Amino acid sequence: LSVIQRFNNRGENVDDLFQVGCIGLMKAIDNFDLSQNVKFSTYAVPM
Repeated sequence: LSVIQRFNNRGENVDDLFQVGCIGLMKAIDNFDLSQNVKFSTYAVPM
């Protein structure tokens, strides 16, 4: 939720921000390549 708080003051709905974050996380999971020897927590970072 801390990422949502960074964008909350821009007038967006909190539920919408959460949903976009979930979609981003699902895309990161789909595109993550285990063979690259990188931790998922390093790969999927909020921007």
